[in-house]
Amino acid sequence: MSVINEEKHIEKSIISLLNQTYSNFEFLILDDFSSDKTLKKLKYYENKDKRIRLFTNKSTKGLASNLNFLIKKSKFEYLARADADDFYHTKRLELQKNFLDNNRNIDILGTDAFEIDRNSNIVGNILKSKLNLKIKNNLYLQNPLIHSSVMIIAIVISFLTFAQK
Repeated sequence: MSVINEEKHIEKSIISLLNQTYSNFEFLILDDFSSDKTLKKLKYYENKDKRIRLFTNKSTKGLASNLNFLIKKSKFEYLARADADDFYHTKRLELQKNFLDNNRNIDILGTDAFEIDRNSNIVGNILKSKLNLKIKNNLYLQNPLIHSSVMIIAIVISFLTFAQK
């Protein structure tokens, strides 16, 4: 998770990930030089839960740079994206991991999402295609996945990062 100035949302997001039914994960967080109380809140949760590994930037680097840094720091087979202003169903990691474990021909998995208002009320649905061929055909036209819902096999993302260099 890359974070910058999310003091209003970060606690709900962190709690939703720490309370997952699947708990054998490391939670990598990079604070991108926040100027509000975000870092203080991140340090509190880092001290509270040993799964959290917190990194900090001395200047703002941006999302892409931060995610590439976190990918390199990861030790697990799967990488799950999360955003600081989103919160997650308690079974998200369990269901996605089980699906990928049982479908070794799938390298990346995303979900639909609920759109919520400032009070966490559901105000709509964000639906994405579930058909592999349709996703592949639209990949070069638009992002066919909700970024913060993605779980991907780490070796695939390492290859993609290497291929961009």
